[in-house]
Amino acid sequence: MRKQQVARALFECATALKATGFTLEFERWNEYDGKGIDDLLVANIEPVILVGDEAFSAISQIASRFFDISAQPKTASRRTESSSTFPYFENHFGTFRTIINRDGEESAATLSNFTARIIEERNLDDGVETTTEFLIEGIFGGNQRLPRVNVPAKNFKSMEWVAEKWGAQAIIRAG
Repeated sequence: MRKQQVARALFECATALKATGFTLEFERWNEYDGKGIDDLLVANIEPVILVGDEAFSAISQIASRFFDISAQPKTASRRTESSSTFPYFENHFGTFRTIINRDGEESAATLSNFTARIIEERNLDDGVETTTEFLIEGIFGGNQRLPRVNVPAKNFKSMEWVAEKWGAQAIIRAG
């Protein structure tokens, strides 16, 4: 793919389809075999068919050559006010906070370019004191799993553990 506009349209379409629960299929081939799928059909060449997360990953890689795919989308899928997590929501771009201005118009403030979940809470007793730690997993860029990390509960709120455990790619913004 050589055009930024096409890459952006493909990425936004794939993002919207994935967000609404569709399973993606993406056909890929060597550009020397043909410019479009019709060229392949005429030449009796079969493209490689990628499905689901593998398809989204390939589309994301293509799009990332042209623009920052971690930037906030113009049409992020927001949760409704009835949601128990409102005004916060997440999608494959990261974690966001819905902001409603005086006119009732919504916008989204980016809180992070990743998502994270506490998957286990552990109480540790060394015979002298009891401490608590969380086992946390995260996803960056919609498809890159961040390593599972142990974070002492006392350090969790400060969020300093993010850079220490996941490095500079995981970004937290004030919001």
